[in-house]
Amino acid sequence: MQVLSAARSGGWRLGVFILLPLCILIASTISTLAQDGMESQVITVAIVHDGDSWLLDETSELIEREVGVLQRGGVDFVFKSSPAFEGDFTRAGAAGALDAALNDLEVDIVIASGLLTIDAAIQYRGDLPKPVLGTALQGADILSGVVNSQGFSIKPNLALTLAENTVESDLKAFQRLVSFKRVDMLVNSKVVDTVENSSAIIAALEQALSIEIFLHTYQPTAEATLAQLPAEAEAVYLFAPFVMSLAEIDELIAGFNAARLPTFAFFGRPGVERGVFAAAMPEISEQLARRTALNLVNISNGTSPNAIRSFFPIVPQLVINGATAERIGIPLDLNALMDAEVLEQDRHRGRLGQPLAFIQAVTLALQNNFQLQAQRESTEISRLGQRVATSPLLPQAGVAYDYSRIDDDSASSGFFPRDSHAVGVTINQVIYNNDLWSNRSISKRLFEQATFEEQTVQFDVVRNVASAYLFLLSNLALEKIAKDNLARTRENLELARIRRRVGSTGPEDVLRFESQEAGDQSALVDASAQVEISTTSLNRLLGVELQSVWEPEELDLESPSFEVTADRLVALIESQRRFDAFVDFSRQQSLEQSPEILAFEQAIEAQTINVDRIRRNFFLPSVGAGFNYTYNIDQNFTGVFPGQGNDDQWSLGVTASLPIFEGAQRIHILNQEKAGLRNLEFQRSLLNQQIEERTLNSLDQLTASYPTLRFSRTAEEKAQRNLEVVTDKYKEGAVSIIDLLDAQNQFLVAQQNATVSLFRFLNDLVTYQRAIGWFEILKEPDEKAEWLGDLSDTLNQATP
Repeated sequence: MQVLSAARSGGWRLGVFILLPLCILIASTISTLAQDGMESQVITVAIVHDGDSWLLDETSELIEREVGVLQRGGVDFVFKSSPAFEGDFTRAGAAGALDAALNDLEVDIVIASGLLTIDAAIQYRGDLPKPVLGTALQGADILSGVVNSQGFSIKPNLALTLAENTVESDLKAFQRLVSFKRVDMLVNSKVVDTVENSSAIIAALEQALSIEIFLHTYQPTAEATLAQLPAEAEAVYLFAPFVMSLAEIDELIAGFNAARLPTFAFFGRPGVERGVFAAAMPEISEQLARRTALNLVNISNGTSPNAIRSFFPIVPQLVINGATAERIGIPLDLNALMDAEVLEQDRHRGRLGQPLAFIQAVTLALQNNFQLQAQRESTEISRLGQRVATSPLLPQAGVAYDYSRIDDDSASSGFFPRDSHAVGVTINQVIYNNDLWSNRSISKRLFEQATFEEQTVQFDVVRNVASAYLFLLSNLALEKIAKDNLARTRENLELARIRRRVGSTGPEDVLRFESQEAGDQSALVDASAQVEISTTSLNRLLGVELQSVWEPEELDLESPSFEVTADRLVALIESQRRFDAFVDFSRQQSLEQSPEILAFEQAIEAQTINVDRIRRNFFLPSVGAGFNYTYNIDQNFTGVFPGQGNDDQWSLGVTASLPIFEGAQRIHILNQEKAGLRNLEFQRSLLNQQIEERTLNSLDQLTASYPTLRFSRTAEEKAQRNLEVVTDKYKEGAVSIIDLLDAQNQFLVAQQNATVSLFRFLNDLVTYQRAIGWFEILKEPDEKAEWLGDLSDTLNQATP
């Protein structure tokens, strides 16, 4: 048995060694044959244009790029270009370009880019010999009768891309913004002739909207195009201007705005960004290109063009150019602003905001803030009070005129003049007066105190303006988040409607998103109100008109206004031992540089001088000198023995006075002032504690707000990725609407938290700078370097 087993075992091994090379050879042969049989299929695509146009070329480039992204192994798409595939913006030229592509033996699929080439495909005699994809987005009301009730093309081998009633819905949106009875439409040459029953379509639009419609064609230049419009034009509707360059398009839009003509662009947001008044179609060029690329891939995989749904789902989003609205004098009501995204305009006010940098805001406040201006006047009062206190110590001079007349009985003796006229001069000089000299010293201290109090108010103004500026930025960011969230809800609402139309969900999803949309609109109203409130608060601190509007600069941790302190603090927060040394450094800085403490020191010095003054009054007399001179101009003596008066009289004297007893009043006053001095000293100690507490609290806030900022940014990133995943799954029907709403709300909260955390940290940074009496934004580079040097010395001493 053992021999048999060994023989069988050896035979098995021998069989393996014999069969293994054979298996490898067979596998290699099969692989080679498979590779030969699975050689990539090459599909040649021709893109036919209505004519030579940068816009059509740009669309073609997008399609080629999207095809490159989507194509997988097994199929290679090659795009063939030829002058024969370019029309001349005429029906005959477009038909010839389409025929050239269809008759080209190398071309497998044709893309018709433009309404003229699409019409040529529709009017093509018989069935199209090759698949044709129409990429130009057109309204179903314009190409009526081309698709069936299920939304599929009825022309064999032709796939279309249609929007649902775009022109009519556009004009309705236009009428909600501007009241007009006449609209002039600009279309490309010969386009109207291609539309079957175009007169009937226009008549239906006129009846539905109670307007008159007049058609004009684009010319190569803006000047020639504008010349077609009559003086009675009220509003202009713009289709895509294929025959014009970008420079001419910009000049055309500027011409409309100069003529104060409201415009509405069929081609959507890109036109509004260039200056068109309004549009309802979002930027969909990439989505359209991707849709064409997908259709191209599906046709290459065997899908019939007539099995491709024609309608392209669009989420309308009204977009208004605020600068254009201001320029052409169209006021925007609240409803329009709530339903629209407004570009280049202050939020919800219809006025353009002026750029306002952070340093500009601080500088403006230091110039105009009313509290600071009032404090400066208080400082000026103290400065003048110092001069007033000095004045009594300087010589005092005066002149006088005297006229006297006595009764006859008194004058009859002859010793006194009946009438007299005299002028005199009086000069007095204080030699020593304890009260006056002390008041002069006290007034000097009070002036220094007022100077530090002004600096205190200045620091408070800088802190308050910086906080108000950051609060405005925070509210603007939250408003944008609210707008983006509303747009996201509307996108999901349209997605739910699409899923409802195809039967993959019930009406509950649509109703839930409609409810969410209303709630998001309410949140946007509240966010916009907070922007207005914060703007008004900032304007009060700036000392400007309260309704002024601004476009503040964006701030972050890398902004020049925070680069020194933010960089150092972030590093120190992450090192506890060095941070402890930084706490001691900050406490010392706050006590040494606090204008509040310096002001209190001056008040204590003034009170000390006052106490010493009262003590000296017990034994120091007041000494002064005086000189009087009188010149008698005229004296009239009468009586029995008339006398003769002197022409002039003078006197010079020195006086000294010292009160001896005033009912113990001075003792009580002295004790009262001593109590006042002790009160100030206790208040100074309390102030030291409060300032130290303020500094420590600001550092505690920083140590909490920075980690919160980091965590909130991480949470935002994760919530965004989660929303993207859940949205894709909802499109596929893999998750419910509850999951999508939860993911959207989670991302909304994460965005809000990240925004608030950033500006909270920056505001805490400003609060810290106020606590130590050192604002980075007010410092020159050498002062910043000195601060960093002091900090480095402190940290090096504390860290071995």
